[in-house]
Amino acid sequence: MFINKNSKKVIVCFAGHSHQFGLIEKFEFVKILDFLFEDCDKYFFTDQNREFYHLGIKGFSTDVESTAAYLKSILSNYNNITFMGVSAGGHAAILYGCILNVDKVIAFIPQTILHENYSHNNLRDLLLQNNLENKTHHYLYGSLNDPDPLHSISHIENIEDLNGVECFKYPHINLPTMKQNGELNDILRKHIY
Repeated sequence: MFINKNSKKVIVCFAGHSHQFGLIEKFEFVKILDFLFEDCDKYFFTDQNREFYHLGIKGFSTDVESTAAYLKSILSNYNNITFMGVSAGGHAAILYGCILNVDKVIAFIPQTILHENYSHNNLRDLLLQNNLENKTHHYLYGSLNDPDPLHSISHIENIEDLNGVECFKYPHINLPTMKQNGELNDILRKHIY
């Protein structure tokens, strides 16, 4: 989905495996971002393969390399690029944000370590390779008490010591509650633009 505001600024959102953004329905997240950043273009992607965006974006790409090429082609006219995502979408935001050297990445409970069968199974390695040349600022939100190993705080601790990475640790990330109490809006306003 693309929302065109004829802007030089863009937010690219990657949904998690449930095709949601952290228990917030995808189209509700569209409303939040369009309300907060009405003068900004927005792209929303889902991973129909449920493979952390390593098998591409259906209809546009088939692997990491072709996804990076596709994203690069649609983002070439922007001068302010923010990638964001939740869970597997957070992994994609970090992965493609690093490859494309975007301005900002905002990720909630992202995975930074995957099984060996993924080409970029440890995002620390990719970030270290690109650390000297990369201008990207990463804002990562982790959950200290999440029982799901895919959302373990160890994922953001894996990369928190790298340049350009800022980590925010919460007892538990609950995006619907954070949306309801205004905290999510504050976080987005703080990091976007």
